[in-house]
Amino acid sequence: MAAYWGQIVDWFNWGDMAAKTYCTQTVRTRDYEAEMDPPNSIIGSPLSKLGWGMLKYGDWPRKPLPPIYRTPQETDVETLLVWAVRGDETEPTGKEARYFKHGQVIRLKDMGHMDVGSLQPQAAHHLEKRFFLEGVADASLYQSITEQARDFAPRPSFQELAKQMLSPK
Repeated sequence: MAAYWGQIVDWFNWGDMAAKTYCTQTVRTRDYEAEMDPPNSIIGSPLSKLGWGMLKYGDWPRKPLPPIYRTPQETDVETLLVWAVRGDETEPTGKEARYFKHGQVIRLKDMGHMDVGSLQPQAAHHLEKRFFLEGVADASLYQSITEQARDFAPRPSFQELAKQMLSPK
């Protein structure tokens, strides 16, 4: 795990990511750190808490973007919006969809944002392929994840990752 930490830290330019995130309007309207740790959560969302915790508990210098860059604008670009929603939510968590004149919205129940492609990769590939080749948002191959057996074995395992990282190249 110690060797893997170095890999995670190197995935991002943390200062750049924080500066770009914290200059938006969202930082004044929501307590993201609290949202990432709901009372019934087993582990919360450690990576998200790390990012938003720096803002809440630190003194990160931030200068808001000019209002023109913080105000959503409509676009004519054909866009596929895929929302992973909890329980019986029927609407996306934000009102962003209205800015996409030619947007198609797919809501996938009881999934997190990482689940959309990782739990059912064939369904995700089908959805993406049909959208990019035909302009059709077809989520018909997705199945309810609450009715499927779940395998919580990590792939690759920490041992496999360690072997990859520590092996001579």
